[in-house]
Amino acid sequence: MVRLLEGIKVVDYSLQSGKPRAWINSGTVQPVGMNFSNIPYSHDAFVPIESWRNLNRIEQRLLFRIRRNDYFDKSNHLGIIRLPKSITEPFGDLGVALAQTAEDCEFLAQQSLYRRAIENLVSYLSPLYHSPDHLSIHPLSVNLPGLPTVTYNPTSRQFIGLHLDSWDKQSIENRHLSSNRICINLGLEDRFFLFINLTLLDILHLIQLDEPTDLMKLAWENRQQILRHYYFGDSMSLVECCPIAVSHDFLTGFPSYPVIKLRVSPGEAYIAPTENMIHDGCTLDKQFCDLTLTIRGHIEFPLLPSVKEKQSEQQLEGYAHS
Repeated sequence: MVRLLEGIKVVDYSLQSGKPRAWINSGTVQPVGMNFSNIPYSHDAFVPIESWRNLNRIEQRLLFRIRRNDYFDKSNHLGIIRLPKSITEPFGDLGVALAQTAEDCEFLAQQSLYRRAIENLVSYLSPLYHSPDHLSIHPLSVNLPGLPTVTYNPTSRQFIGLHLDSWDKQSIENRHLSSNRICINLGLEDRFFLFINLTLLDILHLIQLDEPTDLMKLAWENRQQILRHYYFGDSMSLVECCPIAVSHDFLTGFPSYPVIKLRVSPGEAYIAPTENMIHDGCTLDKQFCDLTLTIRGHIEFPLLPSVKEKQSEQQLEGYAHS
């Protein structure tokens, strides 16, 4: 098994003692021939192995340790925030959490109270983006419980498994400039965000290396700039490749690289660079439908003005004992 490498960081603004935030597994597998006969997957799909365990202390540090408290680069950080009840309760009053079909979601979206709730949400989030004109508000989404991954291709009528988003269609060189997303859990239960904690540049470099841990020889703080200059710094790029192909090559070549499963409770949201990381959602072990609202844009992270490195260490202590 390839051990977890330092990569994308998680900034948890919604700490809850006594409830684990993240788990780690032993890698990925293609679902062909597995016990997912009732779930149609594409032939090249990958899903996490169901071997989840708590993170050890070293893994906690690699994932959660905050090194720069004044600014978080949205292209290699993932955030968890909790929205105030004044923002989430209007959705609850409409019965959003009880929706079970796409038709239910379409009906709710037509209601004036829903549109007002969206306006309030966008206004509340305004400190995190530059202009509402650059936001893309996705339709309310519903997923059935019991799915290892949730992203579905309606054209092929198949689930695609762990994947890389490409709404902006940026090259690997410019993936850090892509939009990110905030995805809000409007359901009744915890939901789970699955991801590989490496950026696309990390992955591009990793598949060139003989020894995966050599990636750690590059200092995390400026690794992205170093790799961008190394591969694309002059007129003759060292690589000509498709971002989707690179992500697939990684999943094929590194099946034992661990996946992280992150808990997102009702009323919480994740902010993630889903165009720069392999990811998906998961609804295994849920009893009710999974309801989410996604907004894409160039969404920044809230500042942590009072957070010091010492407090980050205290947070790690809390994670280790949860």
